[in-house]
Amino acid sequence: MKTAMSDYQKMFNTMNFLDSPNSERSFLNDITKRLARKKPYNHNDPNDILDLVIVSDHQLTGFDSKFVNIIYLDKVLAEGLLIQAMSRTNRVLNKEAKPYGKVRFYRKGELMEENVSQALVIYTKEVTTRSLMPKSRHRQKNSKI
Repeated sequence: MKTAMSDYQKMFNTMNFLDSPNSERSFLNDITKRLARKKPYNHNDPNDILDLVIVSDHQLTGFDSKFVNIIYLDKVLAEGLLIQAMSRTNRVLNKEAKPYGKVRFYRKGELMEENVSQALVIYTKEVTTRSLMPKSRHRQKNSKI
């Protein structure tokens, strides 16, 4: 984590998070502001934009950004955590540029499809798995997610 903080500081010319009393929290707060393009990162400066974020759990839930377009999952999730993870992509910035978010499952595609269906039964009034998650061309060709 210290290496990531140091690299991030150098790349984006930020404060030294390691000097902060709660360095990890300060670091994650800065990343969250940058992803959501909130102050001080709300001036559309290309140098402030993160193109890719790899997370374990910290940013997977409880975070919203209309700029996040796709989430790649290599972890089997279910129910509430699955809905929260998928929700990272469903904030709309511009309906023409981003009408919906995308989720790409890399592990146990058939199980994840079942988990999505079950989560939708629990957390929505209607089960509309097909309309929420159109199958990708890759899936249609290879019959795997």
